[in-house]
Amino acid sequence: MLVQMAIGDAYGAGFEYASAEFVLANHRLTMYVQHPKHKLVPGVYTDDTQMSIANAEVILAGILSREAFAQAYVDCFKRDQREGYASGFYNFLCSVKDGEEFLSLMKPISDKSGSAMRALPFGIYPDIEVVIALATLQSTITHNSFHGINAAVAAALMSHYFLYQLGPKSELGAFIEKHVPGTWAEPYTIPVAQKGWMSVRSAITAIMGNDSMTEILRASVAVTGDVDTVAALALGAAAACSEVKQDLPEFLERDLENGAYGRDFLADLDAKLMAKMADLKAEKAASQQVAVSGPRILVVQSPEQWTGAINSQSFLEIPTALDVQKEENAWFAAGGDSSGKSFVEHLLALGATRLTVEVWNINYQ
Repeated sequence: MLVQMAIGDAYGAGFEYASAEFVLANHRLTMYVQHPKHKLVPGVYTDDTQMSIANAEVILAGILSREAFAQAYVDCFKRDQREGYASGFYNFLCSVKDGEEFLSLMKPISDKSGSAMRALPFGIYPDIEVVIALATLQSTITHNSFHGINAAVAAALMSHYFLYQLGPKSELGAFIEKHVPGTWAEPYTIPVAQKGWMSVRSAITAIMGNDSMTEILRASVAVTGDVDTVAALALGAAAACSEVKQDLPEFLERDLENGAYGRDFLADLDAKLMAKMADLKAEKAASQQVAVSGPRILVVQSPEQWTGAINSQSFLEIPTALDVQKEENAWFAAGGDSSGKSFVEHLLALGATRLTVEVWNINYQ
């Protein structure tokens, strides 16, 4: 995921917002290209990959909080300061000393691509609800807007869809439309501007319309505009798609930067993410083997042809006198996950009880 994302990011960086004439003349997939205006070194990735590294490291550390994400964004930048960020955000990262200051000074109103470009790692979680929640959480730190959050969630669901083999790539857009407002299945064919949804839709279009990594990369850059983000998202997600031929030209991996946080570092981080995903899947499978201790629930989702599944879900029975919203605020004030106690454990200590329920999911479609 991350190696392929970095390849798309680094290759696309040579063409980001370049003229259509420059793209047409130089987009040959034979070498990393020097951008006509920027001084980025060919083969070096940008903020898309660096911030995805930060999210991946938070996932692996296991403390999933606003504070942890913000600290990771600062740490990753300061240990490996690089070009490629929007100038305002670059200067902001230079000026803050830690995650606390980041959160106190950040005005998270953007609807651009920043929170979407870093969301692919959340796709490793087996539950869609968790993928959505984490993509949303990290988005609210910098892009707490309707379109900013939706773009981040859609990006995370792209990788989740392929990692968990939820369907053919031709249905990727339709799958996302079930969970995120927007026309994600509609082809995107115009130059990609700064809005996050544009990059994500363009990446979805590139994947759905092509059957090899080379052609996906070719299409991602040919659209022009914010193409490093499009290419990063498209290659990062498509790397896990069984329908996509993994045929990127050899130079793309060979000539990708390989310093302290380059190609080998990314490959190792990818391996750790896949190991984490395997652990998460095993934990979910084990939790579904517990004995049923509550009522059986039938969930009917639509009134046509039946398809369905049976599983068990764990719920909390909350005492009537317990104010969950108040307790959530108290838990966050005490440090959230960093306090050493999850919110569920916090509620259990206050008298909540676990209830495991067999759920029959009936989906008529």
